[in-house]
Amino acid sequence: MEGGRWERDREALGRMVEDYFINVFSSVQGDRDYVLRCVSRKIEDHHNLELLRTIRAEEVKEAVFSMYPDKSPGPDGMSPGFFQHFWDVIGPDVVDYCRTAFESGRLPDKASQAEALTIRGILQAYESASGQMINFNKSKFFFSANVTDYVKKELTDLLQVGYAGEEERYLGLPALFGKGKREILGYLRNRVIKKLQNWNNRFLSKAGREILLKTVIQAMPTYAMNVFLLPVDLCREIEVIMNGYWWNGHAGKGIRWRSWDFLCRPKTVGGMGFRKVREFNLAMLAKQAWKLLTETETLAARVFRARYYPGGSYLTAKIGNNPSFIWRSLVEVQKITGEGVRWRVGDGSSINIWRDPWLPDKDNPRVSSECFHGLEGASVAGLFKPLRAGWDEDILVDLFNARDRELIKRIPVSNRSVTDRLVWAGEQNGSFTVKSCYRRITGDIFPVGWVGWTAMWRFNLPPKMKSFFWQVCTGCLPTTENLRRRGVACEIKCGLCGQDGDESLLHLFVKCQVAREAWGTVRWLEVGQLAHDFLEWLELNFKVLKKEDIAGIISGCWGLWGERNQRVWKMRNLSGLQVMLKTRSYVDSWVKVQQPTSLLRSKLTASAIHWQRPGAGRRKVNVDASTGGERCGFGWVVRDSYGIFLAGGCTSGSGKFTPLEAELMGVREALSWLKAQQWDFIDVESDSLLAIQEIQRGSSLSYSGILAEDIRDLMTNFVSIIFSHVRRSANRAAHALAKAAGSLSDSHVWFFTSPPF
Repeated sequence: MEGGRWERDREALGRMVEDYFINVFSSVQGDRDYVLRCVSRKIEDHHNLELLRTIRAEEVKEAVFSMYPDKSPGPDGMSPGFFQHFWDVIGPDVVDYCRTAFESGRLPDKASQAEALTIRGILQAYESASGQMINFNKSKFFFSANVTDYVKKELTDLLQVGYAGEEERYLGLPALFGKGKREILGYLRNRVIKKLQNWNNRFLSKAGREILLKTVIQAMPTYAMNVFLLPVDLCREIEVIMNGYWWNGHAGKGIRWRSWDFLCRPKTVGGMGFRKVREFNLAMLAKQAWKLLTETETLAARVFRARYYPGGSYLTAKIGNNPSFIWRSLVEVQKITGEGVRWRVGDGSSINIWRDPWLPDKDNPRVSSECFHGLEGASVAGLFKPLRAGWDEDILVDLFNARDRELIKRIPVSNRSVTDRLVWAGEQNGSFTVKSCYRRITGDIFPVGWVGWTAMWRFNLPPKMKSFFWQVCTGCLPTTENLRRRGVACEIKCGLCGQDGDESLLHLFVKCQVAREAWGTVRWLEVGQLAHDFLEWLELNFKVLKKEDIAGIISGCWGLWGERNQRVWKMRNLSGLQVMLKTRSYVDSWVKVQQPTSLLRSKLTASAIHWQRPGAGRRKVNVDASTGGERCGFGWVVRDSYGIFLAGGCTSGSGKFTPLEAELMGVREALSWLKAQQWDFIDVESDSLLAIQEIQRGSSLSYSGILAEDIRDLMTNFVSIIFSHVRRSANRAAHALAKAAGSLSDSHVWFFTSPPF
């Protein structure tokens, strides 16, 4: 109703409703001047002119350089660091861009197609200048989630370059990561499943499955594990798949007699030596972290340092803002890597006495003495005597407790200026290895197992026999007794002789009538007749029998188990004697086709057993060292090509060194003395094979490596010098001098007359 008049027309009613809402929501221009007159002016005219003036180039530069260089890039994809570094080149363009935005009140329009094509032109200019052609067929665009499919297609069609999807890979690894890392890296699990499915129809023994799992399956994810930390659930899924295949020949259902953790124990303590996926992943990442610590000038180390720990170290770095998945993975192994870091003392200038791990103690490599005020920043270099003639014992007594002093004196001091080095505590040579890191992560402490594990795996028997016997000794053999314990319904009788009762291992392999017939009259049947179970019987035999007899037990049990299965499933019966003859024939055939094993024994000639004269015009120096208590002794004897005694000497040193370090220090002392005599054409003989190998090997990160480097440096002072290993019988004179030197306080040298002892 409008104006008291009813409206019935539909169009009129519509206009009526429309007019009503227009009147309700329309605004009326008010009188602002009345209000503004009540507001006092705060901005003066000169202030207003300052705000309206054109911005200066200095203001734009100040704003750009106030930003953190590695902050998120702008719409052009460039971070603030790019603009700061190339300001002299692109600064004027940036200033013009900002002035246009301020003067127009809006940002410039988005890039046009012509500007997009400019990117291609820039790349073509790079090709012409460098001579390197870009393969656009292998190049990809990466778009954020905010870019529509239409824009993606328009840009890729324009530039003739494809774009990467969510599952795109670069160098074989996923290029994009979101929150669903398990799904992104799930292709590793799928590859494992596919590979195992191809093996399902191959009737492999457990020994064959062991080889395939260790050499193929466990190697498949290692490439990704070098870079990414796999999710825990994904690691466990892969382990479950491998465990199922190991026990049943497929990844499906079936009895899994032991857990994967048990199988991952070393073979010497009853496991199978498989690897835990998660722990091995951490060890692989620790290798990359170690490179960041020790190879600081590589491109990767410089990029990570600039991004995450500028001016600091990887060990003290934080995860930071918006970190990459690779950096997150490396931060996870920061503690593991830090626990294995040690400093090898060279000149001591880079090592802080109180904070750094530099003492030769596996459990606590840091100084336990209280730090004196004012010495917080002191370095190890201040603990040496002048000219690096050894440790200054007066300073050691003043600063350190007895424990620290003893450990410091164990560190050999080089007579050269050697750079301090970071070394890995898990290896004697100081080099990082994934194997040693994995061992540190999993721990070396395992329950004490059967004493025969080590011997069993060393027998010259077919691998499947040893894998079978591992099942026997770990209670994983599917006898009726073990199956019933697992809840499997089966007949309560022996599958070999048919006797009623549980099919225990002791009955099956020792007391069964068929087993006794197979063993014949061998004496080990009578050993351990009072044993209560098979393992007890086996341990008693291991203590008294020869290796060949024990190998016979293993192969015989394998043959009996095979005959037992033939009787249960194929109704075939062989006598015990036939079983044993067949088994022995199989083992003999296998042994014959094996390649002879090279034992790599040291070939000692007659000259290595008895002392022999050197060649004409040469001098031979025999060197030895002795250790014991807090002192060590060094001795050397020099003889000419006629066997005539020319000189001999001995000296001692304080410190509790390893035998290898002492032997190398003895060689160094002898060469230093020979250098002072200006003698050339020297043959050096030592009864320490490890010392000779260390000298000839090359660089090593251990303290023995420093001593070997000292020796190699001294070698340059001789025209000709040859090192050889001999037995103790060919080195008796030097041994006697070294033993006597340990009880002497001063150095002694004899010329042309041998010492009285």
